[in-house]
Amino acid sequence: MKATQTRLAVEDGKLSASRWPRDPLLCLLSLLILMGCQGGHQLSGADDDDDSGADDDDDSGADDDDDSAADDDDDSAEDLLSTALNAVSVATSDVSGDGIWSPGETLVITAELRNDGPLDHMYYPSFQLEASVPEVTILLNSLWTFYGMYVGNSMEGGWSVTAPSDATPPLQVTFTITGQNLHPDQPCGGGGLEPPCITSTPLVFSATIE
Repeated sequence: MKATQTRLAVEDGKLSASRWPRDPLLCLLSLLILMGCQGGHQLSGADDDDDSGADDDDDSGADDDDDSAADDDDDSAEDLLSTALNAVSVATSDVSGDGIWSPGETLVITAELRNDGPLDHMYYPSFQLEASVPEVTILLNSLWTFYGMYVGNSMEGGWSVTAPSDATPPLQVTFTITGQNLHPDQPCGGGGLEPPCITSTPLVFSATIE
């Protein structure tokens, strides 16, 4: 009776049974081929799982970080405390009293300044005067400051400005009054010792050197 051996072969990615060769070298070669095919299938599956998992983790993490940063920015903006400081009316008069602002003459500006809320401001609320003509001199200080203003308080502020002596009449000068903090470059709106942040609608008016 003739002895036979059975071996496993890979056909279309599946194992199948067939006759095993009697030569030992051929047996060893067949076994190595079989192990290599099976290992290749396993490695391919592992690579796919690793790549897919890494991509999913990266995308998910990036989206979560972006959403979290956006939420933090929105919450920070909403948490800032602010109040409105506005100039609501203005009057001017020349020092000579003749009703004409002449070259070299000083003009007195008087304004009604108000805290329109919603917060009291007890950290030196201020109002800035600006002139469109650089040669116009704002005497003493362009910033008018109070110790504090309760919501709804209207208080009078004022500035004196001098026309350039070499101005050629008529020369129209545009002025702007804007509410601000005493030190607008410093932090605001955080509560505690920080002043509220300021919103302001600039008051714009003009006077003519004649």
